[in-house]
This record gives sequence, C-alpha cells and structure tokens, in this order.
Amino acid sequence: MQPLPESLRRARRAARGVVERWHPTESDLVDRAELVVGELLANSYLHAGPTADGAIGLALTGTSTGVLVVVEDGANTSGSPDIREPCETGRGLALVDSASNSWSWHTNRAGGRTTWAFVSRTGFGAPA
Repeated sequence: MQPLPESLRRARRAARGVVERWHPTESDLVDRAELVVGELLANSYLHAGPTADGAIGLALTGTSTGVLVVVEDGANTSGSPDIREPCETGRGLALVDSASNSWSWHTNRAGGRTTWAFVSRTGFGAPA
C-alpha cells in the first residue's frame, strides 16, 4: 500500500473485513485485530516510512486460534521500538502489546523492519 493517510484507513477497513470472514463469531478478535493493524500501520507511516519500492507492506494470516498481522516498512533498524518510550502522537505499541498475545520485530532482508503481532481468539493479552 502507498503510505498515505487514506490508504491506512482503507487497509484497516479491509483487514477488518478479512478477519470477520475468517472468524465471523469472534467480534472481540475482529476489533483487536483491526486495532493492531491500525497501530502498526500508523507507526510505520509516522516513524519509519516506506520500503525501497515506496510502499508499506501488510499481510494477514488467519489460523484456527487467531490472526497474525505483519507490517513491513523502510525503518532504519538501528534502534528498537519501545512500548515505554513516550510519544507525542499516542501509545501505539502499548496498545499493540495489550491487544495481542505477542509481538516483536526484526530487520528484514531489504534492510527495513518487519513488525508482527499475533491476536488470539481467546483474548489473552487483551484488556479485560
């Protein structure tokens, strides 16, 4: 996707539709997956920027237990994202941490960053 605000909104809505098709009776999972997609994409848009081809990548993988969300961007990975780091624009990674079972990042083959989060059907890690 092209890193534009309207692209972020469309991607978040499209991701919600996909997760709803995979897990039609799991509204909590759908809501948390949409939140994670939105926050990871927003972080990439605001702080990292696109990959060398000018895009920010989003991939979803559905499993019987939840959804894996993967975002690729052009971040300089010399530093590690930190959920405790104060941010003027919000609490993106803290929200990802609370809405998902687990998340992490690694440097990808293109030299950018791949950030992933797994959102479980059981709601583990989600706010009570």
